[in-house]
Amino acid sequence: MTEYPGRVLICGADSKCNPFILYLITARSQKSRNRVIKSNSISVWTELKDENGEGDSLILYSLKETLENGVIIANGDHAGVLKKSMDKGESFSSSYKLINPEPDLLNTPRIAVYSRDDGFFEMGISRMKDGTINRATYEYKYKAGSARVIMTYEGERNNPTAFKCEPIEFSFSEDIYLLAERIWNTFKEDRVAQYLLYKGCEKIYGN
Repeated sequence: MTEYPGRVLICGADSKCNPFILYLITARSQKSRNRVIKSNSISVWTELKDENGEGDSLILYSLKETLENGVIIANGDHAGVLKKSMDKGESFSSSYKLINPEPDLLNTPRIAVYSRDDGFFEMGISRMKDGTINRATYEYKYKAGSARVIMTYEGERNNPTAFKCEPIEFSFSEDIYLLAERIWNTFKEDRVAQYLLYKGCEKIYGN
């Protein structure tokens, strides 16, 4: 994985093909680091760790949306935009045409994963490429002991650029919770919070 990934989404399946989704937040600025992930029986969201800090919709958002036949997890409030469009019958791919990169200095890509109940999952990214918005979605079948990772940035920590690749496939043999711990511990300098959804259970790191 890159030196500084920004926000990271990993989707895959364990050795028995039970799906999981892992969302990791890493950040460098004090503003972006001042957040935690919270959840209840209905929703999952980010909120300020220090209530006296500055917050806006780029760092404070609902990251999980539940659909009739799956779940969406995203690095911003576009999770809700995708749900609204898909509830009207649009596909994940066509709904992603509504998603723009974030309006910050780096034009941070907006990424998302849609885990479906039919054994497939989709990933999407909206990023700037050569001065224009580039949107792409990808569909994969769950495979035992395999996952795909998509992130907002790649490259050096002090000079990150938008993630340019198709979601990267990797294989693993460890338990999902051990995998999540390994990912969490990979980015000790910049890690902020992490969310794991696995077999209907949630685990939050960093609070």
